[in-house]
Amino acid sequence: MKNKFAMGGIFLIAYLVFLIATLPTTFVLNQVSLPNNIKNSIQYSGVSGSIWQTNIAQMAINGTRIEKVHADLSFWSLFSLAPKIAITFGDSFSAGPEGKVELVLSQEKAKDKRS
Repeated sequence: MKNKFAMGGIFLIAYLVFLIATLPTTFVLNQVSLPNNIKNSIQYSGVSGSIWQTNIAQMAINGTRIEKVHADLSFWSLFSLAPKIAITFGDSFSAGPEGKVELVLSQEKAKDKRS
């Protein structure tokens, strides 16, 4: 009997880990509530991917249009309790801003990595 409960518990934990690992970004964005002054200044469309690798086709922040936004959440940074997100946006073939930003969520500053 204990063996069946142990196997059931292991299965349940593995299933929950799988659900979190494949959680779509659109679900997370719909669950997050932002203050009105931030919510009104950010618009986005074409969101795809999981919480680990997110792609946003087009974004507008205070009227500035940004295309081809790609964000990577580092899995290993979660173990140090300092989640790190690497964000790249734009490209040389389209009009608008282009760059890379790395955010570490446990600090109050953003590191600018210009190539």
